[in-house]
Amino acid sequence: MKINLVKFFKGLLTLLLSILIAIPLFCISVVFTPIFELVTLKWQRGLDTLGGYMSNISIVVSKLINVACCSSLNTFFINNKGYLFGDVDDTLIFVFAKNYQKHTLSFLGRVFCFIFRLISKSCLSNALDLKLIHDQDSLMRLGDDDYIIKDKEDE
Repeated sequence: MKINLVKFFKGLLTLLLSILIAIPLFCISVVFTPIFELVTLKWQRGLDTLGGYMSNISIVVSKLINVACCSSLNTFFINNKGYLFGDVDDTLIFVFAKNYQKHTLSFLGRVFCFIFRLISKSCLSNALDLKLIHDQDSLMRLGDDDYIIKDKEDE
């Protein structure tokens, strides 16, 4: 098995650059957005904006953990033939919901789902619905010509 160090280092460099760009911009936004909204007396909109930021960040972190820790998550939470962790488009809660639906969770996975359902009864079904909506939205956007790169010869 050949180890591709170039691909590894390119991925590592991309990750580090993304973090170096994202963290300062996030900190600036979290500090200055509420101040701007308070000064301009638009605090309600500012709180809504920050709430949206936090929601989007939680989705991204969930997807990051799903991908980065997929081997451990698959080992501890899923029985044989379950829906596996590791897909970039899936959140943790979606994979738990899929396996809950298929009855392929381990004991520990069922405990986590029990905790999720204590927090919100519809948490798992909402995760499935949101994924369906997201996938349908993606298909609609792919139907637009904006995402298709055409060669000049094709025109």
